[in-house]
Amino acid sequence: TYCHLPIHGFSNVQDLEIELNKVCTELDPILPFNNLTKLKVSSVNSNWRLLLRFFNHCRNLRTLELNEEERDFVSNDWVEPEEVPYCIHSVLTNCTFDHFLGEIGEKECVMYLLKHAKALNSMAIRCSHGTKVEDLISCYKGAGCELRVIRRYN
Repeated sequence: TYCHLPIHGFSNVQDLEIELNKVCTELDPILPFNNLTKLKVSSVNSNWRLLLRFFNHCRNLRTLELNEEERDFVSNDWVEPEEVPYCIHSVLTNCTFDHFLGEIGEKECVMYLLKHAKALNSMAIRCSHGTKVEDLISCYKGAGCELRVIRRYN
């Protein structure tokens, strides 16, 4: 059970942890989150477009944590935006992707961040032992950040 809350009620926070699909829909207006520097998003894989739209309202986002532990379903609806959101291009310094399964949408998101996040210092990917990440590692070679792949044995 969850409650659909108006996300604009939290627009002044610096640190936010949300299940984006449960507090916002693609049709809801999103107000600027000018003070937001750390965002932890759970269960985003069912709506990459909404996450990308949300980035356009977080100009000061420095730390991003994506957690895919609880998935309603897997969607590969990643569509690279025409313009790189300002926070991704100029501000984002740290990114963690937890419970990475290697799905197409997940890989495209990581490759997009590695390619466009010019201020990125560190990216950590936590995945199970058998998850294939070789294509991410080859994409990483052109990025100027530290990439850590943390394997879990399940």
